[in-house]
Amino acid sequence: MDLGQLTKANSIEGNKKDNITVIYTPWSNLKKDGSMAVGQVSFKDNKKVKRILVAQRENAIVNRLNKTKVENQPDLKQDKDERLKELRKRDQAAQQARVCISAFISLSLSAFCYATNRRIEKRRSPRRQGTPGKEMAKGPCLRRDVFRGEHGRLEQPRAR
Repeated sequence: MDLGQLTKANSIEGNKKDNITVIYTPWSNLKKDGSMAVGQVSFKDNKKVKRILVAQRENAIVNRLNKTKVENQPDLKQDKDERLKELRKRDQAAQQARVCISAFISLSLSAFCYATNRRIEKRRSPRRQGTPGKEMAKGPCLRRDVFRGEHGRLEQPRAR
């Protein structure tokens, strides 16, 4: 009942008349096409339409509702700046986390390669002839100046 009285009081034409019907429906239920007049709408589903009959205006109800009325004037620029600042902080934290993870992986891989190459060097017998670079290249971490050729042998890259 209060909703109907408030709607009637805020309507220019409805406030002057008695015995009016106020219609409520969700906006998604409204149907409008180009052939309709200005201000005219129809409904997609009549089951979603609520009709309330308001006989006459009751000032006591309208005054009581207007006393609780609150109008906010939000500072949209400040709200936008705060949101953008929060998003930048979140992005920077994510970027920092990615950098930390990649640094950790890089350090872990370096430590693994170092430990593997140390094990290979310890296993090498002192009588064995050959360059240390080729021995270390057999481990999982190949040096950049040694690569496997077409027959699987370790070779130095050719100069151009």
